[in-house]
Order: sequence, then C-alpha cells, then structure tokens
Amino acid sequence: MKATQIAQQLFKSLQLQLHSRSVISVHGRDSAKFLNGLCTQTIPTPQDGGRYAAILSPPGRMLYDTFIYPTSADCFYLDVDSRVSAGVVALCNKYKLRSKVKVEGVEGVGVYWKDEGGVGEQEQEQEQEHHQIASIASMIDPRAPGMGRRILAESRDARDARDEHSAHSTHPEYSRRRYSLGVPEGIDDLWPEKSLPLESNIDYMNGVNFRKGCYVGQELTIRTQHTGVVRKRILPITLQRRQNEGDTPTPPPMTNIYAQLPSLKTPKQVGKLCGTLPNPDGSISGIALLRLEMLVRAPDGLFIRGDSGNDPHWHVQARIPEWWPNDPKLDGVLREAEMGDQTQ
Repeated sequence: MKATQIAQQLFKSLQLQLHSRSVISVHGRDSAKFLNGLCTQTIPTPQDGGRYAAILSPPGRMLYDTFIYPTSADCFYLDVDSRVSAGVVALCNKYKLRSKVKVEGVEGVGVYWKDEGGVGEQEQEQEQEHHQIASIASMIDPRAPGMGRRILAESRDARDARDEHSAHSTHPEYSRRRYSLGVPEGIDDLWPEKSLPLESNIDYMNGVNFRKGCYVGQELTIRTQHTGVVRKRILPITLQRRQNEGDTPTPPPMTNIYAQLPSLKTPKQVGKLCGTLPNPDGSISGIALLRLEMLVRAPDGLFIRGDSGNDPHWHVQARIPEWWPNDPKLDGVLREAEMGDQTQ
C-alpha cells in the first residue's frame, strides 16, 4: 500500500476536529527547561510521546489545561482551549525572561480526536506505524481509558475527511465521551484562578508528576498531596428535570448544587456545575465539582434550584468513575461520611 493511501485511510478514520482547541508552538534550545518550570508534568522527549499537564497560577490554582506534543528535543506543540490561546502565549512570554524560547500560535493546524474503540489490533498497529505520514504529532489521550487518540494535523488535509464523514463527526460525541468518564477540559470545567488541580482530578488523569522539580504554583499541590485531604472532586453527573416542568433551560457552568440533609432545615450548597450536554431522552449529561461525602450522605438528594427558590429544580445524580485509581484518602473521606451519618 502506498504511503499516500495509508495517509488517506488514517484521515478518514479521524472522527472529529476539536474546534474548541488551538495549537501553540514553543521552540528554542531552552524550550524543554522552560516548559518544565511552567507545567505540572515532566516535559516529554520525542521518545516518550505526548503528555497531559496543567499550568497553574503562583498561588496554585488552575490557569490552563494542555497536551504537550514533542516533535524534537527543542520543539513542542501545546494543545489548549481556543478561548485562552492568546492568554497562554502571553503568559509564556511573561515567564520566559532570557530563555532562548519562542512562543507563538500556529495557524492551519487543527486538533483532532480519533475514537479507537472497535479498531482491530492489526489496523491499530498499522496506523501507529504510519501516523507520522499523515499528522504532525499524536498521542493516546492519557487522562482516562477510552478517551481515544489526539492528533495534530494540517487543517486543510483533514478537513476533507471530516466533511466526508460529517454524519459521524460531531462535537456532542466527544463531549458525551468526556462527560461519561468524568473528564474535564477547558475553561468551562477548569475555572481559571478558581479551580484547584487535585479537585479537578489532574492527578488522577496523569497530569501531575509529584517527584519533578519546581514549577509555578507547585507548593499548594505538593502540600495537599502529602499532608492534606481532597474533599471535593469533579464527578460525572446526570441531571433530570422534575416532573411537569417542561423545557427548563439547562443551567450554566458554576451553577450551585445543593443537598437536602436530614440534619439541616435548609439545603446546603455542596458543589458547582461544570459543562453539560443534552441527551435525546431529555436528561442532561455533564460533570460537576462536588463534595465527595455527599455520595454517601445524600446520594439521591442533590439538586439545582433557581436563585429565587421558585424556579424549577433539577435532580442531580453523581457517581465515581470506574477508572479512578485506588486512593486510600478517597476511601477515608467516604468512610468518614458513612460513620458520621451512623452517629447522627
């Protein structure tokens, strides 16, 4: 089979261009050292493949999530939320000081998602062998099993394949996959200057190396990992309208989530909504930042209400993703909540 035919076949298997993501180039002899001081994950070599990471503020809160693709020892591509790509470039230029680094947006290159579920082993090996012919860089998404492959490719080449297979190439499919797995992405889910990396599951999603050297904002993250307890995390949720409430508008990100606890006369605010996506059956899939103890104390008592208290309510059903790693601290939080309820 000719190389051009292999390239065409690969592009035909691309399911979606992620227009919500943009590409930034960081290159120069100091680029790896520079990025190591900026990101929560160790910067990969071309032999390592790509990695997922976060960029934090000096106090240790989330600024941006990013995928890092090395193309050589001193050249990297960053895949970031399109709405903040200019901010990422500005931040990098602020921190580079005298480093021999150039940071700039990349035009004409898109981020693509390929769902590798159901791909045969032989076909997958062939694509892995030849993907460099058709793409600039690619990686298996390390955040959670089932998140597929991310590919950087020239937009003009991949656009034809995307249009040809547009019936199977929609943003909802990618978002639904993320939400079903509880994977946050972009500023709707990871709120700049507000979200904390461990509450956002950056550690569970292979985005933090707790053994690497210094980077901006590391102190709070490292201290929490070694001496603290994470009591809130982003979880996959389903929203259901209460009966006879018609077409209630979907609540926006950062809407408060409440719990009705037997020990309290009034509902308690226990979390905030992140991104959402309507389902054909009228329910809403999404993710939310929630207090973990509520999975025990109020598993069926979570809801969203309007500011006036008279607006229609949504039932909120949350769950722990199956792919989460075994975490004794998480188990401890849930046991503590269960024991607390038994003593009341």
